[in-house]
Amino acid sequence: MNHALLLPVSTPLIHHVVPGLLDAVEQATCHKLGDGKVQRARSDPCEPCPEQLIGELAAEGDPVLGVDTGQAERLGARLLFHLAAPAAPIPQHL
Repeated sequence: MNHALLLPVSTPLIHHVVPGLLDAVEQATCHKLGDGKVQRARSDPCEPCPEQLIGELAAEGDPVLGVDTGQAERLGARLLFHLAAPAAPIPQHL
């Protein structure tokens, strides 16, 4: 693995287990992979969606591993749609 994209996570564990958990994961990943190899997707409407970021980072044949608390199935369908038609808006039902 030479790049990582950290996606927004919505889980009660983020608030109850360890404050700053995602920051700690990001720092550890940066330490392992090096500067410029880690991006963190933000859940802001002005930011590119995760599907767009993955499409920009991944080349044909690259594996994409999704580890999530329940959104991985939805992300997979949306990512496949985006890769097949990058210029088309992703349907809301996906």
